[in-house]
Amino acid sequence: MKLICWNICVGMKNCYRIVHYLRQQKFDIVALQEVMHGLERTVYRKFKDARNITIGLEKSLHHTAYGPLWGARKIRAYGLTVRRFGGMAQQGNMILSRYPILVHKNQFFLYEYQETVAADRTNFANTDHPRAMQNVIVDIDGTRVRIINVHGMCNKDKLGSEKSLEQCKFILREAKKTDMPTIIVGDFNLAPESDGIKLISGHYTNLCTKFGIKTTLPKGYGVIDYVFVSSHIRVNNFSVQQNKISDHFPLILDFAIC
Repeated sequence: MKLICWNICVGMKNCYRIVHYLRQQKFDIVALQEVMHGLERTVYRKFKDARNITIGLEKSLHHTAYGPLWGARKIRAYGLTVRRFGGMAQQGNMILSRYPILVHKNQFFLYEYQETVAADRTNFANTDHPRAMQNVIVDIDGTRVRIINVHGMCNKDKLGSEKSLEQCKFILREAKKTDMPTIIVGDFNLAPESDGIKLISGHYTNLCTKFGIKTTLPKGYGVIDYVFVSSHIRVNNFSVQQNKISDHFPLILDFAIC
């Protein structure tokens, strides 16, 4: 089976390139971050990722789950409007699966879901926006597998903070509530040497470390996206494919269940 983890980047006008790439690769499970979803028909086309990706992949990936983080009509910073969505739009995480999704939880670890006319990002590095993880259970030919999809909180140097460490503790607690095959993926916004990544790596295999991945970003700033697996997951192959479709590279896992 093939799984992809990918931060697809807000507003890059890359949705159709993403759909084309995902169709070509024939993934069984797709976990995305920074996915926009238009709640109104007036939302600009480039902010309708969730709808367009769902339609584009519905022939092979019949099961979808979307976890919104926040909603707004526009974004302001320092008293100026820096982005308009054309209507009320959400940003969130998304999972698409060839296999039935039995359970879907959208679990917040920073604030709760917020919806406003104008989202203020003036002091974004310190205040951030709501953050959550998707916690889903899929039925793969009779075996239940947990997939956790994370978009981690912002921090200036990617070395983390007390908040980001609490984020990783939260993820770990939820992941370990049951002893089932588990895959944890996402853009954690944390470097490998951060306390949070070290914590999770102590319980699940960090495939970026195991396979010697040097960067998950086209600009070469290092590793901040990860795939972690439990001992129930047999890794056939893991790679980071270097393309320029987004501002993050896609992480690709070829796996089987032990």
